[in-house]
Amino acid sequence: MTWLNWYDLYRPVYGSGGLRSDHPERIGKTVLNGVEHKYRRGYTFSEYTPWANLPKTDSEPVFGAGIADYFNKPEVREALNIWDKVQPWEECNGNGNWTYNYTREGSMWIYPILKEAGIRQIFFSGDTDGAVPFSGTRQWIKELNYPIRRPW
Repeated sequence: MTWLNWYDLYRPVYGSGGLRSDHPERIGKTVLNGVEHKYRRGYTFSEYTPWANLPKTDSEPVFGAGIADYFNKPEVREALNIWDKVQPWEECNGNGNWTYNYTREGSMWIYPILKEAGIRQIFFSGDTDGAVPFSGTRQWIKELNYPIRRPW
């Protein structure tokens, strides 16, 4: 089966070292303050975007296992000042209850403050991302009513 890279439609699918959804090492383990904790090592496209109704198979490629392993290393957590009582890191918190909601507020409130402080800004949103559409970003940029120096 050929997979479409849902997060960058023009690029190939990149796996995490060949890790597949049916691999026994999908669950990682880390020791925090002497206690073993488990975390999910990455997600398949159908797990990450369940609302998209992507076809599911017994062995989908898994993405993000490497980053989950990295952020759950005790020395990385220590360097980032993450307390041991904070749960292991999982992409998108791993709760599986995601929905994409259009919200006006988002982080839009901070941009006028940054502008007033003289901080230059650049706005970018991937136009080939199938999971997080750029249409919402376009709308709030338009609503800021900033002058456009150079249109796309």
